[in-house]
Amino acid sequence: MSAKKTTATGLAAYGAKTQPVQTDNITSLRQDVPTPKGKSETVACTVRLPRAAWLKVQHLALDEGTSFQALAVAGLDGELKKRGLPGLTD
Repeated sequence: MSAKKTTATGLAAYGAKTQPVQTDNITSLRQDVPTPKGKSETVACTVRLPRAAWLKVQHLALDEGTSFQALAVAGLDGELKKRGLPGLTD
């Protein structure tokens, strides 16, 4: 009996893959290691708002030609500075 090769399905199929990397004219293979949660330069977080508040922010972002993200960062930056702390952009 021969060994049956199994392939990943579902979310497991999207795991880290081996990619060629060029180093000093030598092509080698390396295993990309995913960054542990919360260890990259950018961290995602969830903000829960009542629908009416979310609509206000979305309309403001559209009117200002910006994004929810930009408004949130500006607001958090202002709150930190108001409390005498270094802002997010400092």
